Amino acid sequence: MIESISNSQLRVTQAVLASTRYFGSLSLLLAGICSALLITGEQLPAQLFALTGIICALLYSFYHWRVQLDSQLLPLLANTDAEQFDRALHFLFPGKVRNYSNSSMEQRLQGIRRLFYLQLGLLLLQSALTCISLLTYLI
Repeated sequence: MIESISNSQLRVTQAVLASTRYFGSLSLLLAGICSALLITGEQLPAQLFALTGIICALLYSFYHWRVQLDSQLLPLLANTDAEQFDRALHFLFPGKVRNYSNSSMEQRLQGIRRLFYLQLGLLLLQSALTCISLLTYLI
């Protein structure tokens, strides 16, 4: 087991990560608006902003999956030997060659935070692109 993480820190981190599932619905709605603007829009700038919004939605969905996966795996990591945990992940994702067994829990949590902030940043970018596309379409 890697250095201990407090039970309250574990539960708070897991709750925050799990709460992002609600943002997935917002991203889907924004992607739908961008798709409609891409199909019905006649102005090239509106279509380009809409297309970029759809690309952001696709990137967001990857980070959304990763954050949800980390939310589920975090309790296992806290209660399992790090080497066994890493071997299990390597079995499922053999393309990953890096050896994470030397990573501390703080480094792992820092990686989870980075994914979380990337996910939220992509959602904000997608929201901005959808608004710009909609305004460009209406003007």
